[in-house]
Amino acid sequence: MATWQLRLLGPPALTGPDGRDVRLDRKSLGLLAYLALSGPTERARLAGLLWPDTPPQAARNNLVHLLRRQAALTGTPLVIGAGTLALVEGLAVDVRPLLDAPGGEGAGDVPLGTFVQGEEFDDLPDLADWTLAWREQIAERQVESLRAARDLAERRGDLTRALAAAQQVVTHDRLSEEAHRHVMRLHLALGDRPAALRAYHHCKHVLSVELGVEPAPDTVQLARSADRGVVPTAPGAAPLPLTVLRPPVLVGRDEPLARMEAAWQAGHTIYVTGDPGVGKTRFVRDFVASKGPVLYLPGYPGSRDVPFGAAAHNVRARLAHAGHPALPEWVRGQLARILPEYREDGAVPGPVDTPEERLAYFLAHYEVVKLTGAGVVGVITDDVQNYDDASIDLGAFFLAQGDAIPARRDVPRHVIVYRRGTLPARATARQEALVRAGRATVIDLQGLDETAVDTLVHDALGGTVAEVPSTLARDLHLLTGGNAQYVLETLRQLLERRDLTLDTNSRPGGVVEVIAGRFARLSERARQVLRAAGVL
Repeated sequence: MATWQLRLLGPPALTGPDGRDVRLDRKSLGLLAYLALSGPTERARLAGLLWPDTPPQAARNNLVHLLRRQAALTGTPLVIGAGTLALVEGLAVDVRPLLDAPGGEGAGDVPLGTFVQGEEFDDLPDLADWTLAWREQIAERQVESLRAARDLAERRGDLTRALAAAQQVVTHDRLSEEAHRHVMRLHLALGDRPAALRAYHHCKHVLSVELGVEPAPDTVQLARSADRGVVPTAPGAAPLPLTVLRPPVLVGRDEPLARMEAAWQAGHTIYVTGDPGVGKTRFVRDFVASKGPVLYLPGYPGSRDVPFGAAAHNVRARLAHAGHPALPEWVRGQLARILPEYREDGAVPGPVDTPEERLAYFLAHYEVVKLTGAGVVGVITDDVQNYDDASIDLGAFFLAQGDAIPARRDVPRHVIVYRRGTLPARATARQEALVRAGRATVIDLQGLDETAVDTLVHDALGGTVAEVPSTLARDLHLLTGGNAQYVLETLRQLLERRDLTLDTNSRPGGVVEVIAGRFARLSERARQVLRAAGVL
């Protein structure tokens, strides 16, 4: 199967082992594309997507015939499964490397092209909406990857490759003045002043035609510099190495990792706590990801005062992760209490005001947990301090059901993460009871020691700095107490000002002050964007 190729970027095509393209009808293409990006999906869901106006039984029959025609056309089934369908293992899809690669890694070629270019599904509304959403997401990821490739090539001194990537960024994000300015600066750095001026006039034309505006003062000033033959340096702060944004290796956690491994093998519920910024989420996610697929359920501040607010987030996350499995009617009826999409005819279910109704409601959530746990080795519940009391009671109910199940390797492990001292009283009592019963382990992450801070600094700098002061790790450890986020934010501040020396007489008072200082140096437009992102 490794020789079958599905091309979804640009004009779509399916290429066989002999190198010839196999012509796909529109619905076969839609089916393969949906499975390639959304993963395993129930037959009923696929039938509804492809035949929205057809009775369910007839739509499922149509899907059966479609799969048979496809298998006959290719000589081998590319879609397998019974109740749930998936692409056959080994079918290569050109868009997957773009979506699976960590953002910004490497300066290699970025897969380009519009998602299923030239194919429209206007008569299939849900599939059309899905296609449009993926086109936007893939286009954004392409621009993101092109920017990362551009910046990485520039840091390595490969200006020719950086310019090629920068010109691709302009092609895909033509209204970004920053992208146009980057092309101008790279032309100037390569000594091609006429090309820099041509890039400016192209930028000016695009802004005028598309938006009816003139270039910003920074762009005009750069053009004037090019006209005078001046090669300016990039304005503002120095670019940050990708490794300082996310260090590649977890350091200084050998003892907690050993305890985590022992608890995992024992089938314990694992509680991980520590101060804000100490690295709890990174520690937990890296560990569980090393075991296999993981379900990540973060807590949101806005849910704290909304009964079952966290539970609503988690149900939707679970169902999306599992490809929206079919739910029994009684489960849908109970979920309708918190999820409006399950209400029929706008009817609002009554409150849970008796012990019997409460049990039925909790069992419906537990049914969702069972239906969505297949193929998941672990469930991470993060920032539990943001969970509302009702959702915490529901979580305690889940754990109580698990108490009756002997520890097995095929049962997902539960890892619960929270800030030190913030676990609600009821959750604390439950935790203590589990620990006494030998069914839970609590891991309290402390700050890194000086040796680990030194390793973190050198990993984060990634060889981008010629000389690191010998006292930097010691000074950072004294300043931050080994808090990983505080270390990295301070290091970013030092890199931005191009001086890795810590001033012992004017040290900031904490990580919040460091971030606030960096925030204050941004442009007003950038600050507005960050405020909007914070609200969202």
